[in-house]
Amino acid sequence: MRVNEYPRMQQVAPQDMKLEFWAWNVIAESDITLNLSYGKLELYGTTAFLEYGGRREMLIYTRPMSVTKAIAYQNYMDKADAEKHSIVTVEPQYMSFEVKVDGKPMKIYSTQPLTMKNQDGNPGNDTCYLLQVELPADIYNHTGRPYEVRVTGYNSQYDERGESVYYLEAPHYKHK
Repeated sequence: MRVNEYPRMQQVAPQDMKLEFWAWNVIAESDITLNLSYGKLELYGTTAFLEYGGRREMLIYTRPMSVTKAIAYQNYMDKADAEKHSIVTVEPQYMSFEVKVDGKPMKIYSTQPLTMKNQDGNPGNDTCYLLQVELPADIYNHTGRPYEVRVTGYNSQYDERGESVYYLEAPHYKHK
């Protein structure tokens, strides 16, 4: 991110404010190039994992956060109250996703919104998502570098886009 574009800094006009790009589980054993894009939607906590049952799928968790909502809270609360009480996640009726693995579009079988609980165990107002996605075709004979799982989100309520990347190490299967 560019620090001056971060809403808390109040250094640019609201229409030019952006949140952050996140890359998760980056494997730093060799040189990689991050081709990133960030905008007004932040996809936080993105995690991809394989489902080891009889299904050929992967599950992806992410929590989208809206810069437009973050700016609105900052306008009427001090910083500490805004961070404690603001709801900056995106409601299901406005949220859509795309997933690519190593640049190839993957089919999303389902998108499940989940309500996050507060620290006291009661339901909160923040929404995160669990995506059920097809596996790459070469998952059972893949060797070498981790897969780059790129999740792109779109918030239609405020016309916000954002993406994140998760590097998924595929298991190495030995054939007999």
